[in-house]
Amino acid sequence: MNRYSITGPESSGKTTLASQLSFSSQLPLVEEYARTFLSLGNVIDSARDLILLAQRQIELENQAMQMGTDIICDTDMIVLNIWSQDKFGFVPQALTALTNHHRYTHTFVCTPDIPWAPDPLRVNPFDRERLFQEYIKMLKLIGSPFTIIEGDGPARTAIGMQILAHIRD
Repeated sequence: MNRYSITGPESSGKTTLASQLSFSSQLPLVEEYARTFLSLGNVIDSARDLILLAQRQIELENQAMQMGTDIICDTDMIVLNIWSQDKFGFVPQALTALTNHHRYTHTFVCTPDIPWAPDPLRVNPFDRERLFQEYIKMLKLIGSPFTIIEGDGPARTAIGMQILAHIRD
């Protein structure tokens, strides 16, 4: 069974792409736990909080894998690593270990080439391109296979579905 992750900077179309790939491929979608956590009024005060989010995200993915099929994940451990580095200036060793141990079959990296969409949970409208480059750098560093997804909504979905179908064949 395979895990496919959707990653990239804020407001780059990750959730939309994840939902569309899940729907089109009829694979279960594992939503981003951090969004749920924050929407309940919780805050991220320390890098330790990000470790807890990572652990819960992995639990949700593992639960979905028990269905006996591939899954689409609307985030990955790289998001939490970059978040930690960007917000706290370091990545805890425990988070690095989770990232190194918890791998995805393939990652779809969304480019920030679509307009910023305001959202109460988003905080980085001005440095999405810099963060995008950090995602690419980290994926290369850990040797994770990935595809860059760009363009408008329908083009993103078409590219994503084409790559997903190719990988699954």
